[in-house]
Amino acid sequence: MQIIFTDAQISDLDTLLPFAQKFNQEDHHPFDEVAVRAGLTGLLSDAAAGQAWLIRDGTEAVGYLVLTLGYRLAYGRYAFIDEIYVRPDYRSRGIGRRAIAFAEEMCRTLGVKALHLEVERENTKARSLYLAVGFRDYNHYLMTCWLADAQSHSSGPAEVAFKPAQNSDIELLVGLRQEAGAEGQANSRTSLGQVVGDNGLGRIWLVETLDQPVGYVAVTFSYSLEFHGRDALLDELYLRPSAQAFDRPSLRFAQAQCQVLGVNALHVEMERTNAPAQSLYRAAGFADDDSYLMTKWLLK
Repeated sequence: MQIIFTDAQISDLDTLLPFAQKFNQEDHHPFDEVAVRAGLTGLLSDAAAGQAWLIRDGTEAVGYLVLTLGYRLAYGRYAFIDEIYVRPDYRSRGIGRRAIAFAEEMCRTLGVKALHLEVERENTKARSLYLAVGFRDYNHYLMTCWLADAQSHSSGPAEVAFKPAQNSDIELLVGLRQEAGAEGQANSRTSLGQVVGDNGLGRIWLVETLDQPVGYVAVTFSYSLEFHGRDALLDELYLRPSAQAFDRPSLRFAQAQCQVLGVNALHVEMERTNAPAQSLYRAAGFADDDSYLMTKWLLK
């Protein structure tokens, strides 16, 4: 057995699609060939979205690996093992471990600081593998809202306004992040400047009432085959105590802006014990797919 990883190209779509179909069947996800083909085409055409590799035994394709890219204010560039599939007759031979090690190597060349993946709770075998190779379970999960199903609200109540953040707002945003107790304060100016200055990474809006800032909303972009292309993360949402009544309008605003920007799904990372926040997001159309979000830190 000679396992190698080769860059997937558009010309490999007819090889990738049957693997993707089997991957979705095993994970109990619906398979829409047209949507998956479009998602793979978008990924393979845009290096900023991520990359896919065919796993080969010599010249024979035996699986595939998909790595997608995103950005977090707390720590910068991250990657997601979006999909990994190995043919059943090639399993239990260490190929999964080799694929994860290969993904980590690729991440380090890209300056990725954190590598994430999701695993279904009942998939104890996979979870044990990921724990064994250095992933950690922080008791978090991702809640997701399909934006095609979300109600569109382009603005909030008359007393609240959302202002796109500018470079001149960086110091104000740093102060708001400090109030929020947000992670990554040491790199706060850098990460905020990256997102404000690069619309490909995400968007940040100041939440204002009576022309005074009372919080901010930060959305960062990524890519997912499961969600058929461009998706996004509600990276941070902070409102001062006096402005907590604007939590639902702020969330609806973020959803509406993502719809306008062509985002298919919006996610939020959630502590499993945070019942009030879960209720807020469920009321806004988010759902929990009951999977573990696991993380491996790559760069300190």
